[in-house]
Amino acid sequence: MSFRNAAPAVLISVLLSGSLVAAQGVPPQVLSGSFPFSACRAVAADGATGTVVMSAGGGLYVLDGTVGQVAPANVLNDRLKTQGFVRDMAMTGDTLFVAAGIEGLQAYDRVDYGSISTLKFDTNAPQVEAFALDVVTVSSVPPRTFALVGTHEGPGFSEGRLYLVDVTLPAEPTSLHSVDLGASVHSVAATTSLVPGWISVFVGTE
Repeated sequence: MSFRNAAPAVLISVLLSGSLVAAQGVPPQVLSGSFPFSACRAVAADGATGTVVMSAGGGLYVLDGTVGQVAPANVLNDRLKTQGFVRDMAMTGDTLFVAAGIEGLQAYDRVDYGSISTLKFDTNAPQVEAFALDVVTVSSVPPRTFALVGTHEGPGFSEGRLYLVDVTLPAEPTSLHSVDLGASVHSVAATTSLVPGWISVFVGTE
């Protein structure tokens, strides 16, 4: 599927809601918080700075992952609340994008992790739940950045769709197009295409 027009993760040792990622020689690190912090469903990392963001239910932890293989990770921020349950995340430049369930697509400034914007996919159908996410930049003039957002399908929710959102200006996200896939979208990966001005999108559905 095509529409016209990352850095490696840092290995850290964290135990969060029963999910264990082990680094050699480092004991498990427990992160716990009161509601809405709960299960971890997504992790995003910046290989250049070592910053790691872990989801925790309706919240986010920002960690310094550069020490993950020799010492417990330093928690930089443990007070971020997204309201919606975090399903997926993607980093690009100075912005963190979050698929926050029924709260839609959210953008955060990576300098202080303050909220930049929220885009809800309002329709006349039942609730739309942002479930999967990837972000890609097209080398046009000027460059444009797009978020590909997949949604959940099920009782009480709308049909599973893939949304194309222009996030070149993170404070002004614009939904450009959507495709009904007839199933829940659980994963999305986008790349620039060999055809100038196009991006290729790969979708995992259930």
